[in-house]
Amino acid sequence: MSRLNLSFWAIEVSRNLMICPHVTSSVVFSSAHPSLLWPNSPAILRTPSGRLLVTFDVTGREAHSLLGDKTSQKKNSVGFILASDDNGKTWRATGRFPFKHGIPFLCKGQIYIFANDPDLVLFESMHDGENWTGPYRLTSGQRWHGASTPVIRAADRIWISCERYVSNQSRGWNVAALAPTLVWVNEEATLTDPERWNMASGPTLQEALGGEQGEGFGIPFYNTPLNRPLELAPNRLCSAMGWLEGNLVHIHDPSHCWHDQTGLCLHLVLRTNLAGGSGYAGLLRGVRRGQDSVVVDFQKCPSGRKLVLFPFPGGHHKFFIVYDAQSRLYWLATNQSIDSLCQVQFLRKERYNLPNNERHRLALYFSKNCFDWCFAGLVARGETELESRHYPSMIVDGDDLLVVCRGGNARSKNAQYSHMILFFKVTDFRKLIY
Repeated sequence: MSRLNLSFWAIEVSRNLMICPHVTSSVVFSSAHPSLLWPNSPAILRTPSGRLLVTFDVTGREAHSLLGDKTSQKKNSVGFILASDDNGKTWRATGRFPFKHGIPFLCKGQIYIFANDPDLVLFESMHDGENWTGPYRLTSGQRWHGASTPVIRAADRIWISCERYVSNQSRGWNVAALAPTLVWVNEEATLTDPERWNMASGPTLQEALGGEQGEGFGIPFYNTPLNRPLELAPNRLCSAMGWLEGNLVHIHDPSHCWHDQTGLCLHLVLRTNLAGGSGYAGLLRGVRRGQDSVVVDFQKCPSGRKLVLFPFPGGHHKFFIVYDAQSRLYWLATNQSIDSLCQVQFLRKERYNLPNNERHRLALYFSKNCFDWCFAGLVARGETELESRHYPSMIVDGDDLLVVCRGGNARSKNAQYSHMILFFKVTDFRKLIY
C-alpha cells in the first residue's frame, strides 16, 4: 500500500455546527483515509503559556505505518499531540508515539501524557509540548484500557482512572473483564519513576452486581451471555455487561450525602454497558486507608444499601465531567438518546449497532450534586446519525468551556468509526445556568 497521509487543517471558526447560542467550532484533524484510519479518545489541555494541546490516537490496520519505523509493525494505534497558539483556529502536530487513550495533565509546570500501550505509560515535555520524552513504563506485562477522562488533584496527589483487564475469557467487546482502577502519584514525586505510582482496583460490573442482576430495572436489557456477545440481527451484536471510562469526582459540598469531611474520598462515575440499556451510570468510590493505601468500594445510601447504578443522562456512552469552582456546579458533556427503544429490525442503516447507540447529539448538562442533572443545551448535532459528535473531553477556560470530540460526516465509515476531531468553544457557559 502506498504511504498513507493524514490531513491536518483548521477551518475558519464558524457557526456551521452551532446548536446553542455562543458556540463556535473548528476542525482539528481529519483522516485522509476514513475507511482505514480513525481518530479516537481526544483530550484537551491549556498549558501555562496559553497554548492549547489536543491529544488523540489514530487506529486502523495501517496505523503502524504512521510511525515510520519497522519496530512498530504490531501497533494498531498511534498517539498524536497537536498544538494551537491561536486559541484553536489552527493546529500543528508536535509528536506521535505508540500509545492510545492519552490523558494530558500538568504537574509542577511540566506537561505529561498518561496513556497505555497496552501497559500504562507516561510521556513528559519540558518545552511546552514541542518536544517529548518517553515512554516511561509504569507497568509491565499487563493489559489496560482507558479513555480521556478527568485528572483530579486532592491531598497533594494526582488521581487518574483507568481499567485493568482481569480476564481474557470474554469474547467480542470485552468490557465484562474490566476492573475500574484508581492510579495516583504524589505531586512532589518524580513522575517518570514507576515506583512512585500506586493503584487500587475495584470489581468488574458483574462482580459488583453479584446475583442482583437488576430485576425491576430492566438490567440487562437484552439477555446477553456473561462472556460473549449476542447477535440480535445480522452485524448487530450486544456485548456482555461491563463498565469503563470512569470520571473521577470530588464532592466539595459538606451538605452532600456523599461528602467526606476528611477529604480522603473520591467518587468514580462510570460509563455502563448494560447489554443494550441506556441512561444509567455506575458508581464506585476510592477511600484512603493510610498514607498511600486506597480501597475501591461501594457508596452506600442512608439505608445501608450499596449504590452501584444510578440514573444518568447518556451514561451508556463515553461522557466527561468537570467541576467549575466559580459556579460550584458540575458540568457534563454526553450523548443524548432520543430513540433507544426502537426495535432492532426497524433501525436505520446509519444507526451504529444497537438502538441505544445514538452518537450525533452532543449535549451539555449542569448539576449541583453530580446526581440531579439540568439540561443546558446541545453543544453540537449532526444532521444525520452518521454525522456523530461523540467521545467528548472538556476544560473550563476562564468564562468558556472548551470541548473536543470525535466527529464525522458522509465520508465516515460509520457513526462509531468517525474520521475527525472537532473543537468547540462554549462562550460564557455560566449564562446557561437557570
